[in-house]
Amino acid sequence: MRRFLFVLSVMTSICCSALLAHAFPAEPAVLQDRNNQRVQADKLFADNNFAEALTVYRDLALDEKNDDAKLTHDFGRAVNCITQLNRSKEFDEFFENTVTTHESNWRLLFRAAQILNGQVPQDGYLIAGQFERGPHRGGGKMVSSAARDRVRAIQLLQQALPLLRNDQQAQPHERSNVYHLLSDFIGQAR
Repeated sequence: MRRFLFVLSVMTSICCSALLAHAFPAEPAVLQDRNNQRVQADKLFADNNFAEALTVYRDLALDEKNDDAKLTHDFGRAVNCITQLNRSKEFDEFFENTVTTHESNWRLLFRAAQILNGQVPQDGYLIAGQFERGPHRGGGKMVSSAARDRVRAIQLLQQALPLLRNDQQAQPHERSNVYHLLSDFIGQAR
């Protein structure tokens, strides 16, 4: 009887440990999972499977817990996939959702401003009062988003500046890059 109780208590503790480990995953496991997703997406991207890669990159970029150094890579690659797939009209919604999700990450805000600096089509159509980026079949008025993108990039960089000042880990060249891009946008001919 005593042996039975001992075995029962050991089995119970093992089951409880397994349940707790599964219910509260360790942060390194989440980070490892994110890295595995990133490796998978990079392979899909390299193999020109842009639609599948976009799905993974989009999930990584919109994950509010993803704040590691590779976030800007995920975001940039997702935008590249959108461009490669010629699905430019999806860009603005994805862009703003990502910026809103990571509004306290100055590196992502900086990367977002870089993307608006000519990495996406700056033409589109005004359809029923809504701007739709990229080519469009049918009616609508053709318009340029260059001025709008410039203003949005300046806003993002202005939002990034206080975050950059408070980041003790930021390197001098990173600080310089942010100010340089801001000066480029402000100095652009209109």
